Amino acid sequence: MIKKNIIFVIVFVMAIVLVVNFYVLSQHSCTTLQKIEATLTVKIIPGLGMLGLNADTDALRFGVVSPGIAAMRKIYIEHSEDAVVQVRMQGELASWTSISPETFNISQGESKEVIFEVSVPKYALPGNYTGAAVLCIQE
Repeated sequence: MIKKNIIFVIVFVMAIVLVVNFYVLSQHSCTTLQKIEATLTVKIIPGLGMLGLNADTDALRFGVVSPGIAAMRKIYIEHSEDAVVQVRMQGELASWTSISPETFNISQGESKEVIFEVSVPKYALPGNYTGAAVLCIQE
C-alpha cells in the first residue's frame, strides 16, 4: 500500500511539473525575434579611455574602448501592436553588458528607449569582441 502511494505521489508531481513547464514555455515564446549585431574593440590607449562615434543605425558599435572603461549606446523600439519585449545580449559581450530596461510592455505606436552599457573589465585583452542584442517580442 505504501509503494502505491509513493508511486502515485511521484506520478502526480511529475504531471504537475510537466504542466507548469508547458505553461511557462508557451508564455515565453516570441512572436518576433530580432537581432542587432554588436561590436567593440578593446585597445589600450595611453591617456585616453575611449574613441569613436556611432552614427550607424543598423548595429550597436561601441567603438574602441580601453580596459576599465564603459561605453553606452541606446536604441528606440516601436511596435505596431501592444506587446511585451524582452531584451538580452548574447555572445562575447553578454557578461559585460547591462541593459535597461530588460523587460517592458509597449503599446501600439509607442516608442521605448533601451540603454546598453558595456563595461570592459580591467583584465580584458586587446582585440575585437562581438555579440548581438536579442529582442523577443510577445504580442
